[in-house]
Amino acid sequence: MGNRFKDLFTIAAGLLVIMFVAMFAANAFNQSVGLFVGGIMFVLGFIPRTAEKGVLFDTISPDLTKLAAYAGKHKKELSRRLVTGMSIAKDITLVPNVKHALNLTKLTINNGPEPFSGEFQSAGNDLEYSGRTLSVDAFQRDISILPAKYRTSYLGEERGSGENVNNKRIPFAQFTNEAIIDENASILSNQTGWAGVGKDKFSAFNNATSYAVGSLVSFQVIKKTFYFKVKVATNAGETPLTTPEKFENANALAITVGLGTRLDDGRTSGDIKKIVSTGSVMTDAYKKMIQVYRAHDPVVRANRQLFMYCSLNAWDAFADDFEDVTKFTSPDGVGFYLPKTQKGCIIKPVDWMAGSEKLVCTTKANLLMGTDLLSDLSTLGVILNMYTVDLGITGVLGFNYQDGDEITMNDM
Repeated sequence: MGNRFKDLFTIAAGLLVIMFVAMFAANAFNQSVGLFVGGIMFVLGFIPRTAEKGVLFDTISPDLTKLAAYAGKHKKELSRRLVTGMSIAKDITLVPNVKHALNLTKLTINNGPEPFSGEFQSAGNDLEYSGRTLSVDAFQRDISILPAKYRTSYLGEERGSGENVNNKRIPFAQFTNEAIIDENASILSNQTGWAGVGKDKFSAFNNATSYAVGSLVSFQVIKKTFYFKVKVATNAGETPLTTPEKFENANALAITVGLGTRLDDGRTSGDIKKIVSTGSVMTDAYKKMIQVYRAHDPVVRANRQLFMYCSLNAWDAFADDFEDVTKFTSPDGVGFYLPKTQKGCIIKPVDWMAGSEKLVCTTKANLLMGTDLLSDLSTLGVILNMYTVDLGITGVLGFNYQDGDEITMNDM
């Protein structure tokens, strides 16, 4: 009875505070009190809370709604969607120990030798230094699990004896943790690493604006900002909360600027000058790869091991151009050489360029991924609360290229 009275008192006190704030705001803006009461209650409804602070049961992981009703036996192993992890870290050059930014310095030697005159006179621009920056941005991944929810499914058999507050056992815990780490790394590689645009490309959501497909918006709920991409054109007043089917989660794109975006920016600015007009790479892929490769200066082709980075779809189009691709493979297993390049160019199909028709020909050392420690991406922090288990991953990540003069691309 005492606890019930305490709860009622707390509710009454909260309502009085809301009414006081609403009356103050209504007087200040010359509006009705009811308008502000409704607005405050609406906003309070979206405040995230932990389970032990009063969150609804169904707002905490795991979501068990897609499990079949428990009838009979069940398989004692779990399966999960195949992901590739941080594959981009293997395909380009990893630069560790970057806390915030790393200056990349390029030395260009200008002018050159001249006929002998006996007079010494040098030019002021014989040595020219320029630079780009490899900057990193922080990310986080938060998951809160209420282990007691497993009790009502057949996975509850893996909880062990006792359902007291000390039972924080998560069925198949190691498997689950590894799946979280792999999925997180896969998103960072395949979404952030290539297509990331950074937070600055997202405009703050305006309730009076109608957004076209592809628009990037940031939406704030109390103190936390979420990032969305519009997938269905919206009407004014439709928000990610009221019409979630028109928005898709774009948090991964807001973390940092990805390599694909850096290359686009370099092409637009003119820093990457060797652009070959090819059109879609899905037809005559072999011919177009040769064109992109031959856009390099002869000295680069003769003295650099080049890689032709492309999507798996572009690779398929290339492979379809040959009846027997095996005669072009490398005998030592290094990779698949682009024919007629004297093994100077290895075709590198990568999963993180999925959906792209770009062809990017350069050295592996010229494409960079910066982080502090790569192991940060696989370090899972665990905090035990009264009823929940909180899991978290955090780290820093950034992408860039070093020298635009050693990159050739198509115009896609």
